[in-house]
Amino acid sequence: MLWPNILEAVKNRRRFTWILLSQNAQVTGFDGTTLQLGFVNAGARDNFASSGSEDVLRQALAEQFNVQWKIEAVVDPSGGARLPRLRAAPRASAEAAVAVAVAATAATAVAVRPPSARPLPSPRPRRPPHRRRPPRRRPPPPRHPSLPPPRNRARR
Repeated sequence: MLWPNILEAVKNRRRFTWILLSQNAQVTGFDGTTLQLGFVNAGARDNFASSGSEDVLRQALAEQFNVQWKIEAVVDPSGGARLPRLRAAPRASAEAAVAVAVAATAATAVAVRPPSARPLPSPRPRRPPHRRRPPRRRPPPPRHPSLPPPRNRARR
């Protein structure tokens, strides 16, 4: 159950990336150094690649597990049954492979990190919610010519 933990770390960093991954992607393969994500369509994959979401996911992996894996985004509408370059693995075994790799590299990743390395930056602060402007007052309807002209009122 590492993928939900990874998604939670991504959610704390950037909500757009979390939505993109949780609704459109799944782990389809892992070979020890490359995490392969299968996206439901090319648009979701291209959006992931062009929006900086790959870096957000990489940072979340580094924060959670102290690992630096390559991330490969592929179109996989079949749900993980066929993989183009990595060895074929069903979704459950791909997640199990990620779990084994994290366990194997967690001890060494902590020891390899130099003590002088700076801590990871904190997530960006959230912007305050957008306030809507009140609607503009509508002009009064046209007056009938037989009525007296309106009094001059001060506008608010």
